[in-house]
Amino acid sequence: MKHTKPCIPIALLAFFLASGTAAAKSKTVKAKKEEPPASSSWMGGSEGKRARSRAWVAAGYGNVMGGINGPDVEGAAVLGPSMQAGGGFATGSMDLGTASDTSTIKISNEKLQGTLVFGRFRYFVGNTFNLSGVVSYRIITATADFAATDGSGELDLEMKSTSITVGLTIGNHWAFDNGLTLGADWIGYHVPVTSGATSSTTTKGILANGETGLADEVQSAGETIGKTAHSQLLVATIGFLF
Repeated sequence: MKHTKPCIPIALLAFFLASGTAAAKSKTVKAKKEEPPASSSWMGGSEGKRARSRAWVAAGYGNVMGGINGPDVEGAAVLGPSMQAGGGFATGSMDLGTASDTSTIKISNEKLQGTLVFGRFRYFVGNTFNLSGVVSYRIITATADFAATDGSGELDLEMKSTSITVGLTIGNHWAFDNGLTLGADWIGYHVPVTSGATSSTTTKGILANGETGLADEVQSAGETIGKTAHSQLLVATIGFLF
């Protein structure tokens, strides 16, 4: 009997210690269950994928400048699920008309080429819809060749117009769990804030007589183009978030 009395408090102490340990474990498990998920990982769809990414690269094709169609390459740093900042390059060309002839002159190589080097800040409103602010360095080059049908002379014209433009585009970009993105900048409008133009002529033979007048006309056309705003329609891209 003397040896059993001290066993009672020891047994009770062991019981309470065991109970306390179990309760502590239960609280720890409960606390873990109640912890919020990792930052932004709760987001789903395209927004969630952007939240877990750091950079984006893409290539595309579309109406990059007015009626000029061509390829587009761009990249951006992903600043969060709603913001991207980066830049890119786009270029394209179009024929100004089919080669034409008169009784004395043959006109060929009527071509317009445009190039954009741009910076872009893209802001997403929700899952895929986005607005972009764009600043671009724009180069537009036009060429045309004139030749006398009797072979007595030739005249080649070239005009180059450069501008700094600012603009806004509207689009949608979808992102998938594997990082693949599909996008479209549906429409954009870009306004020149500075512009300049140069022109040159190369002549041979009797057509040299009209060189001065044609050069002035080409220079004037280049200055007008440089001050003209351009639109952008449906530039589709395929890219990757990582």
